[in-house]
Amino acid sequence: MILVRRNPDEPAEELDLLEFERRAKNGEVAPQHQVCFPAVTGEKFVAARDLELYRGLYASGLITFRRYFHLARMPWMTLLLIGVLCLTYFVWQGGAPGGKDELVQHGAKSSVLMFELGQWWRLLTANFLHVSGWHLAANAIFLFNLGGPTEAVFRRQDYALIVAASLLGTTLLSAAANPLVSCGASGLVFGVWGAAAVFGMRHRKILPDRYRRYFIGSVIPYSLFALYIGFAIDGIDNWGHLGGLLAGSVTASFLPARLLVPKDRLLPAKLLGLSACALAIAAASLLPQGVGTLTFNRYYPRGGLSVPLPAKWQELNTQRDARTETYACGNGAGVMVGIRSRLEQLPVPEESLGRDFVSRDLAAYLETSDIQGLKIGEPVASEIGGCRAAVVVAELLTEDLVSQATYVVIARGYYHYVVSFTVPRWLSPYYEEAFANIIGKMEISEPDELAVAVERAHSEDTPFRHAQLAVAHAHAGDLEMGLATLRAAELRWPTNLDLPTVRDRLWLEAGKLTNAAGKKPDDGEVAPEDAPNHDGATSGEANP
Repeated sequence: MILVRRNPDEPAEELDLLEFERRAKNGEVAPQHQVCFPAVTGEKFVAARDLELYRGLYASGLITFRRYFHLARMPWMTLLLIGVLCLTYFVWQGGAPGGKDELVQHGAKSSVLMFELGQWWRLLTANFLHVSGWHLAANAIFLFNLGGPTEAVFRRQDYALIVAASLLGTTLLSAAANPLVSCGASGLVFGVWGAAAVFGMRHRKILPDRYRRYFIGSVIPYSLFALYIGFAIDGIDNWGHLGGLLAGSVTASFLPARLLVPKDRLLPAKLLGLSACALAIAAASLLPQGVGTLTFNRYYPRGGLSVPLPAKWQELNTQRDARTETYACGNGAGVMVGIRSRLEQLPVPEESLGRDFVSRDLAAYLETSDIQGLKIGEPVASEIGGCRAAVVVAELLTEDLVSQATYVVIARGYYHYVVSFTVPRWLSPYYEEAFANIIGKMEISEPDELAVAVERAHSEDTPFRHAQLAVAHAHAGDLEMGLATLRAAELRWPTNLDLPTVRDRLWLEAGKLTNAAGKKPDDGEVAPEDAPNHDGATSGEANP
C-alpha cells in the first residue's frame, strides 16, 4: 500500500499501486504532495517529486494540457486575414465580379505569365482575389470557423507558418498541374483544415472528449467531403485545394501544441525560413523569361510563309482548303498568333496593301465577331523576305477586355499573307520583344504549287506542264520568270496555242493593276513586246 497526504496535518489516504499510478498520470497527485512508499521510503513521508516512480508517471505538460485546453481564444490573426481578403475584394477589385482577364490583371494565378514573364508574386496574390462576393463570403466563413480553432491550438507564429505554407502550396501545385486561371482563399482554408486534422490525430489520446470529437469526428470527414465536392463540380481548382491541404497538413505535423510547448526556441529559424521563401520568389523573377523556343514545325507552310512559333503554346485553330490555310496558337493568357495564307484570283495590289486589308479583311471580321469597338492606326509600309508588306496596329474592344492587335500583311504575287499578333493591352509591353523576334525570323520560301510544278515539268516535258510552271512562277510573285518560261516553251512548241493563251491571261491579270508604263490597261490590252500572235484558239489540252 502507498500512503498519500497533502500536508502533515491531514490524514494519509491508502492507495494501491494501480490507483496511485492512475492518479499520478491524471495529475491528482501533485509533485508537492507527501508520499510514503514503504518499499522505497520505509516509514518516512517524502515529496512525491522525489520518487522516481512518480516522476515517470507525472508529465506536467500533459496534465496542464488536459486541464486547460480550450478554443476560447480570440483569433486575431484569422480576423486579420479575413480583413485583408475583404479589403482586396472591395478596394483592389472594386467590389464587383470580374472576368478571367480582369482577374489576371489584378493578380490571379496564371501559370503562363509566371513561367513566361517571371511573375512569381502571383503565388501569393492569387490567394487573396475572389471571383465574386459569394466566393469571398464562403471562404471567409470557412476560414473563420476553421482558422479560429486552429489558431487557438497552435502558437501564433506557428499558425502564421501554416498560413504561409498553405498559400504557397496552393498556387505551386496549381501552377504545375493546372494551366487554367484561378484565384481564391479556398486553398488556404484547406490548409487550415489539414492542420486542424493533423492536430486532432496527433493529440487524440490527451484531448478532452468533446474536442476529440470535433477535431477527429467533424473536421476530418467534412474536409474529405469538401474535397470530393470540388472534384465533382466543374470549374474548381482542385489541384489548388489539394496543394493547400498537403502543405498545411505537413507543416502542422512538425509543430507542437501551444499548451505543450509555450515558448518557441526556433522562432529565429522560422523567421529566417520565411525570409528565404520571400527572397526565392523575388529571385525567380530574375530567371530567363520569354515565350521559350521558337519552332517552324507547328504547321506545314503550304503557301510558302514560314512563321516560327513558340513550341509550348496551344494550338487554337487550323484549317485548309484549296486556296487558303489558317493556323492559330496561343499561350492561354489571351496572347495569340494567327497566320493566314491565301492564293488570290488576281495579283495582290502592293501599293494599297494596308488600306485594302483594313477595308476588306478587318471590316469582314467586325461583322462576324463580338467586337464592340475598333481603333485602327495608319498602315506602315515595310518589307519582309523581299516582299512588300504593311503593318497595321489596332485596338479591339470587347465587353470586358481591350486587346492590341498587330497585323503584318504581305503581298507576294497572287499570295496574300496575314500574320496577326493579339495581346491584352495591359500585357502588350511584355510581349513586344517576342513578337518582334517572330517577325524577324519569318521566312518566305517556295510554295508547294511551284515545287510541284517544277518537279512535274522535269518529269513530263510537255507544253501543259511548262504552262503550269509559268503560272506557278507568276503566282509566287515572279511574273518575269513565268513569262520567260512561256517564251522558252513557245520556241520549242510553236504550234501549241495554249501557251500564248496562258501568256495573255497572265498579262491581263497583271494589267488589272498596272502596265509597264504605269497606265491601267483595258481588259483586252497586253504588253506590246509580249503580245500574243494568235486568234485565241486552243488545242485539246486544258489550260492550267
